[in-house]
Amino acid sequence: MANIEQYFKQAKKVISPRKKEDETVEMPSIKLDFHIEDYIVFVIGAPGSGKGTLCLNMSAEYDFVHLSVGDILREAVKNRDPLLDWTATMCINIAELIPAQTLAAILAKHMDIHKAKGRHRFIIDGFPRDINQVIAVEKAIGDPKFVLLFDCPGDEAKKRYLTRGLEGRDDTEALFDKRFAEFKDKLGPIMAYYQLEGKIMTVDTSGNSVESMELVRATLAQRDDWYELYWRSPW
Repeated sequence: MANIEQYFKQAKKVISPRKKEDETVEMPSIKLDFHIEDYIVFVIGAPGSGKGTLCLNMSAEYDFVHLSVGDILREAVKNRDPLLDWTATMCINIAELIPAQTLAAILAKHMDIHKAKGRHRFIIDGFPRDINQVIAVEKAIGDPKFVLLFDCPGDEAKKRYLTRGLEGRDDTEALFDKRFAEFKDKLGPIMAYYQLEGKIMTVDTSGNSVESMELVRATLAQRDDWYELYWRSPW
């Protein structure tokens, strides 16, 4: 009997006593920090190269948020966005480039709105237009995975530009010539910068929208990460 009592005493030391039923057990708080990486694509091309139509098609087909820089800036002027100062507003009204820091802040604001809704895939349509914009904007919103260059001959681009009839847009031949010349003048440094990073992908958009979209699909399919993007869980 003495030995049995001794075993009970030893067991009591090892087994912790149960808590009463009315006692609550406080569980340690666990913070789950899921970081979803942004997938950003920049799209550049001359006016009339098909950026707007093709970017809309891409956003619908691949579930990306489509942010048109031109549309965002015109909306900012219309709504008197506090991020726009007088200088930036005048630049937009005369189709000139706005300061890089201002553009960075406006793009970041729009992206944050969508990120709050769980959207992390972005097509930035019409950026960059100048190499001096790149550093400030990439610092604010992140680097692109790649840059799509929509390549369309000038005569075809002009014909589209003058016949597209976008509401609220004064698309004249003089304005096309100005913007097309600016695009060609500023394209070289942008191409050189992203070619060094292996991020430029060129698509011939001289055909109609259906033909051009087929070429976009074929170009995107060349990327190793494109397959992974659509076969992994978004969470």
